[in-house]
Formats: sequence, structure tokens, C-alpha cells
Amino acid sequence: MQVARASSNEVVEIVHDDMGAIIPKRQVEGLAVRAAIDLVGFYAQREPELKRSEQALPVVGTDAKGV
Repeated sequence: MQVARASSNEVVEIVHDDMGAIIPKRQVEGLAVRAAIDLVGFYAQREPELKRSEQALPVVGTDAKGV
């Protein structure tokens, strides 16, 4: 989402340049607010990632006799 990297005015210009669409500044600001609110719920429902030591390692054994 461009709003995290640029101002609302810049996002309007970026979308117009990339897609040819005209989006009102107020709509861009509203989408940014909705995305920020949703972020809290998103992280609350995510499962924690396994620590590196808990992940299975892919191991290949070879005996030098071909495949």
C-alpha cells in the first residue's frame, strides 16, 4: 500500500500515473485509516511463527553411489 510510503496527495498521483484512475484524496485517507484499524485484528488472529530451532530441516543423505 502506497499510503505507508507517501502522502495522500502523492498516492493520488501514483495511482493516476500507474493505473490511469482518479481517486479522491479523501478516499485514500479513508482507506489508510481502515487498513490501520484492520492491522490490529490481523496480528491478533495470526498464529505465531515457529522459532528457527523448532522448524524441520531439510536433510539429504548421499552415499556417493549415484542417485
